[in-house]
Amino acid sequence: MRPIFFALLFFLVASDAHAASIEGKWRSNKELTSGFNNRNAILEERQRIFFDQLMGHMTIEFLDGVSKLNMPSIEVHSDGEKSTFEGFTEESTYTILGQDKDTVVVKTQDLDGSDLIVTYHFEGQDIMWVYVAGHSSMFSNLNIREYFVRCR
Repeated sequence: MRPIFFALLFFLVASDAHAASIEGKWRSNKELTSGFNNRNAILEERQRIFFDQLMGHMTIEFLDGVSKLNMPSIEVHSDGEKSTFEGFTEESTYTILGQDKDTVVVKTQDLDGSDLIVTYHFEGQDIMWVYVAGHSSMFSNLNIREYFVRCR
């Protein structure tokens, strides 16, 4: 019995050491995001142009169970007209539900206060992606990813 316990304990400690981590500050990466979305997302041309303008500006910071998301206001062009996409800042708590070397699953709160489960997918330690508005029926079938690169 004792060897099994120590083997299990070793496995848990060793596997945790190789688990992906969302801790830190992350910046949206326009090149990775647009590259994937241009090849794989199901978008009309006007949607693709709009999303391309949004990507690369947002930052997310995860620290001690609190996430801080910041999207600055930016100028966007649509149908030949300039307008301002109003930025926003959101702060919420999160709980890690599970993680392995490629994913971290968290429970957080949606804008309306309801529970929201988000899966962050990792490509190495410092690049992660998430489905854009995967919980929203408006975007759920478009296969849009946003990539983030760890900046600290």
